[in-house]
Amino acid sequence: MESAIGNAYIEFDIDDVATIGELHHVNYYCLQRINHLENNWAEFPKGYELNLVPVWNYQDDEAISFNEDKKTMALCYRRKLETKIPSGQWSKRKNVLQEIGYYLKNTEGTVYHNDIIHHVVNYIKY
Repeated sequence: MESAIGNAYIEFDIDDVATIGELHHVNYYCLQRINHLENNWAEFPKGYELNLVPVWNYQDDEAISFNEDKKTMALCYRRKLETKIPSGQWSKRKNVLQEIGYYLKNTEGTVYHNDIIHHVVNYIKY
């Protein structure tokens, strides 16, 4: 993400911290392009990966509320987590973008953004 004074990185693992930003809906092909740019742009560290972050809708005329019932999840590039790979097998490493591709390819009918987020939440969890 670009800010007026250069790149801005947000640490999402700190409790009780929030930032105001924009949430964009993109299709899978756009997500693939963003992923390519983020992983090949010389200024972007390769220590980042596509992951989920909690988000709440913000309106200027409303009080900010971080109630769990108003929370949703969104895909975001985050610093790679220091997680262990199950059984020491690199083939079991989590690849969110690839999993979204499998899900879209193997799901019949219309797929909505919340369907994908729900699937990714379960994919990361297990």
